[in-house]
Amino acid sequence: MARIARTVDPRPKALRKETPMRLDPCPGAGRPVAACVVPILPLLLLLAPSDLHALRLGNTVVTPTLELYGTYDDNVLLRSDDDPYRPVEDDWIGRIIPGITLARPEGAWRFSAGYRNEFLFYKDLTERDVKGTNHIATLGLGRALGERTSFSLDDTFRKGTEVSSLSEAGLTDVTRTGILPRSRDYIVNSAAFTATHALSRRFSLSGNLGYGYNRYDPVRSQEVEIEPRRENHLVDSRVTASYAVHPRNSVTASVGFSYNDYGDEGDSRIYLASLGDSWQITSDLTLNGSAGVEYLNEHDRGPDRASPTVSDSSVNPYGELGATYVLERFRFLVSFFYGLTDSSGLGTTVTSRSVRLGVDYTPWQRLVMRAFGFYSKTDSAGEDQDRPSEDIESIQAGTSVDYELTRWCTTRVQYNYIDQDSSGTGAGGTYKDNRVLLGFILTAPE
Repeated sequence: MARIARTVDPRPKALRKETPMRLDPCPGAGRPVAACVVPILPLLLLLAPSDLHALRLGNTVVTPTLELYGTYDDNVLLRSDDDPYRPVEDDWIGRIIPGITLARPEGAWRFSAGYRNEFLFYKDLTERDVKGTNHIATLGLGRALGERTSFSLDDTFRKGTEVSSLSEAGLTDVTRTGILPRSRDYIVNSAAFTATHALSRRFSLSGNLGYGYNRYDPVRSQEVEIEPRRENHLVDSRVTASYAVHPRNSVTASVGFSYNDYGDEGDSRIYLASLGDSWQITSDLTLNGSAGVEYLNEHDRGPDRASPTVSDSSVNPYGELGATYVLERFRFLVSFFYGLTDSSGLGTTVTSRSVRLGVDYTPWQRLVMRAFGFYSKTDSAGEDQDRPSEDIESIQAGTSVDYELTRWCTTRVQYNYIDQDSSGTGAGGTYKDNRVLLGFILTAPE
């Protein structure tokens, strides 16, 4: 057994007063592991070499990353504050995310891949700790075929045990409606293939094919299933023709088809036709918009999965509008959407109305300040009056400040707010959530 060395006392033994040696725990013992990690960051900053760089293997650049966050969440379980049987609980959460990325340009080819693994440590709700079971993998591939043709393939795969950790700005990895499902085991995968071809200097064609797979395990409360297991396959395709009527203005025409398979709960098919325009008004301001119609054909068996199949068809308006304003140190964007979309949390096709706002400001090179806002309102699509309405209204907002301490270490302070109101049996129900985050992002520069 290893022995602990003691300091020799030079005084005579009769004058000595022996006291047992005590080993002090790490500051924050009993708290998340992150509480012990944050105090050593200043030491890391001093010990790390100033010429730290990513590893190069020929043309391949290998970049290791490490993200360390401490978060206070005042509603960890995303519960309503008026449910006496399921009270709101707050907690402190440590979050550690090691990762690695590979990038390799090879002539006209582009290749990239990445992997991240997430660890979550709760101060009080320790049974919710996640130790390496949240996986995020990305893959990107692209090639230019001459000067007129190019294609790209991108895929993002997520598998984990705590879906609420996906709550980043806008929640775009969960669902386009912004709805955050209740905590459960999950698999979320999204893949997209894009090809473009310029027929002439003014006329071009582009095609998009996307596939999404979402699986959410059941949610139980006191041994009662409050949300069933859901497994969805989502296919989306679109072909767009673009004609430049002016160097700063192009008109577009699009047709699209979507197929959403919600397993035992039904499926839907959406046919889209739209016209649009993209106009660079000035060198700083760009507007984009499109409008059209969508035809929905839906087969619905309802959330209880025992009801007879109900077929429903309807014609719905569709529209998108966006504006981007960019200056040297300032970037502002706003977008509006109205149309049909899938909702993984609800297991059905919904009509969605949403507004997104984003502001980036860089007062100087090392400091980046961001703010965002998101509002969405969704309800069941179609005209089926027998199925209960799934009306969900979601408001999200937040701000963050990133400061580059060194070329390889950035510190982040972030605040997120979510307010979701559900009048049906929708995913996540009704709740409010505030999150405050302090973190460090370490990455080797190229």
